Amino acid sequence: MSEVFSNVIPFPLKKKELPKKYVLYLSLCKNIAIFFIRLGWTILALLWPLLVKIFGIDLFFQFIRMLWLWNDKQKHAGLQFFFHLCLFMAFSWFVCGYNQGQKKST
Repeated sequence: MSEVFSNVIPFPLKKKELPKKYVLYLSLCKNIAIFFIRLGWTILALLWPLLVKIFGIDLFFQFIRMLWLWNDKQKHAGLQFFFHLCLFMAFSWFVCGYNQGQKKST
């Protein structure tokens, strides 16, 4: 019976240390990604009042278009409205719910 369990891989495996240049490269890439995410959030947050109005007009137009072309299989108006709505919801979640490194108070 002990022969069966003699070749079991120990868990958890020890992680190998990455070379220092890779750690520096990964931290640099992470910092660059964080910079662009924060820059995108700042631009969206500043333009948000205008973007909400534009999205509202676009969603109204897409909704009316979806109702008008509901049975036309060539136009895919329902999917187009759905994707516009998903984009609006993603932007509003990103602007309203993004936490820029602040600690959450509980």
